Amino acid sequence: MFCRKRDLGAGDLSYGIGCASCLRFAGMLAVLLILLTPGVSPGGIPEPGIVLYGKVFDNGVLVTSGELVWTFTPTAGGDTFEVSTQLDEIQAEGGPYSYRVQIPLASEPPGSPPEDDALVISDTPVEYQRTAQVTRTGLSLQETETVILSSDDRGTFENINIGVGPDDDTDEDGMPDAWEQAIVDADPHDGLASVGDVLWSGDADGDGETNWDELQNGTDPTDATSVSNEENAYAAFHFEIYRGAVQPETGDPQESFRGARLLCWPPDGKTITDGILTKPQGTAGTSPLVLDVDPAGDEASMEETQYASPSALMSDYVSGKYRVILGLDGTGGHSALWFKIQVPAYTGSDFPGFLTVTSPAPGAYGVSVTPLLEFGESTWDYVEITSAQDGARHYLYFMAGDLTNTHQVDQALDRGTAYILGLDTNRWGDTWLGSLTTLQFTTLFSCVADMDTDGDVDALDLLDFAEAYASSSSDADLDESGTVDAGDVSAFADDYGKRGCEIIQ
Repeated sequence: MFCRKRDLGAGDLSYGIGCASCLRFAGMLAVLLILLTPGVSPGGIPEPGIVLYGKVFDNGVLVTSGELVWTFTPTAGGDTFEVSTQLDEIQAEGGPYSYRVQIPLASEPPGSPPEDDALVISDTPVEYQRTAQVTRTGLSLQETETVILSSDDRGTFENINIGVGPDDDTDEDGMPDAWEQAIVDADPHDGLASVGDVLWSGDADGDGETNWDELQNGTDPTDATSVSNEENAYAAFHFEIYRGAVQPETGDPQESFRGARLLCWPPDGKTITDGILTKPQGTAGTSPLVLDVDPAGDEASMEETQYASPSALMSDYVSGKYRVILGLDGTGGHSALWFKIQVPAYTGSDFPGFLTVTSPAPGAYGVSVTPLLEFGESTWDYVEITSAQDGARHYLYFMAGDLTNTHQVDQALDRGTAYILGLDTNRWGDTWLGSLTTLQFTTLFSCVADMDTDGDVDALDLLDFAEAYASSSSDADLDESGTVDAGDVSAFADDYGKRGCEIIQ
């Protein structure tokens, strides 16, 4: 918003003539010199200009770089006049300031040619629309007001601040406009259209602390992880920029894939209805991303894995501030939860080292449906088990308590199913970088056709079954129908080739 002060002097910013009688004398002298100079046609007579100076703010922060263009457009119609200047940090009394620029003025005697390099003034006041346009990477400000100019404005100074200053409080609610504007800008769909919509008693980020409390305590009203009471901090999420490797049967894991993922869970008594992740400026990827929400509203997530190289990942998931907005439903109706994730600058060498799995072995068959997992190190953060067929998650556990190099899966997996085990170590809350080691294993089958009870169904079992079938032995009654028939042949065919069988007597 414009905030201005008009005077005839501005401390160290002053220049020009400040005495009205001197101005009139200077103007008369200029006319006389022009008229008496041979070969010079009368034109616009230069007059002492108007000096504009002030501060430019971006939500309370002083802006000292970029371009400022002042445009004067006659309200009654006519040519516009522009003056541009570069923003800088100008030290002076009452500063620092962002700009100081002189608007050149000229008067035109009757019959003189039009003046195009100065703003024409006369004793007759003229109404203008005066517009300030500030442009800088990531910032565009424009403010317009009506002014009336005449010859009385020669040699004057105006202090005009642009943007929302740190102490402005237009709605007089005790909360600075710049502070409230950050809340307004955080979510374009929250119904907060202006600083007047931000209430003391509101809780914009959904962390249980009111806007007024956040202002008094110096916490961020748009971040549910920034709180005065740590019990209110939202921490039910996992964010990670990771590199991945498939663990070989021998040797160390080598990076072969990479990605980023976000998992969010709702606060107690709430369910998630929707969610958005917005990446920092400078990302080469898609932003914002709409999160996937499970039907029950118990989780919102996203994962991107399309990166062919480390540089491709790092050009998308750049350092900076990531913003997450979750829509929630609960006893009190619909609400929102906002939080931020600050990723520092990083390189490929900042990722943690890969961990190793010692049990099950890569490609193992006959693994228990509730396996005891064993690792080469105890510095892991989470284990995840997903379907090798469709990637659906069947198990997820984050380490809690003391470090250990084992973990007992306490949720039964399906029998005879191929799974991918992921073992992750990451720097949650610090660099947000992780390394994920994966391997495939298959749980044990329930086999009725393992005739020689050696753990698999192969050609030896086929010979035993054929002999029993030919003699109608009960050993060939695999489907337990009481007779030896085609159903038993079908049962044997279903088991043939299975490895890692649980013997069923």
